[in-house]
Amino acid sequence: MSVTIPIVPQEAVTALAAGLRQLAVSPLVAARLPRGAAAIKRFTTARAASPAAQPAISLQYFVFGLSDVSRGITAARQVGWRHLLPIGDPAGPALADTAIRGSSQYVFAALTESPFASDLEARLAVLPGDPTVSAGSYTAAVLEVPESNVMAIWLRDTAHNDDLFVPVAPAPPALTAGRQYSTSQFLGALRPAS
Repeated sequence: MSVTIPIVPQEAVTALAAGLRQLAVSPLVAARLPRGAAAIKRFTTARAASPAAQPAISLQYFVFGLSDVSRGITAARQVGWRHLLPIGDPAGPALADTAIRGSSQYVFAALTESPFASDLEARLAVLPGDPTVSAGSYTAAVLEVPESNVMAIWLRDTAHNDDLFVPVAPAPPALTAGRQYSTSQFLGALRPAS
């Protein structure tokens, strides 16, 4: 297969489940995040039926700052895992994050109804069939550049040739959602803002 998604550590899923259970009892979640509340209900119901139930997709989650552009993409740091929690709704999934604390402890970090969620899910579904992607071998992750409001699928080339970056919508003007960028193109698009 051209795109591999690493197996999420069980500790990250356990932290996610614990965090969602705590949110499930809050009336504010249902009021402020109706899709999030639906995702919580669906996931916690699945976990109750089978404790081994997993999120639909879990990706390694990296953050990259604009101040890191001159240092290159190796300056990106993994901060945790980003989980897509489907709700069976055309509006798309909710996103939940588990963060790495210390060297290996995972904690629940966030639940959002991000505008990126639907496009992220859709692009992950079609990437394996893309001719450029299927010709190589990649490991998928999520890369976020918070200062530029950029979220991208980071296809890390397992042969160490060149990675690909696929911004998800909504993308800022310097980048086009769905287009594949090489590392130099991606960093070049971010450079003016840095």
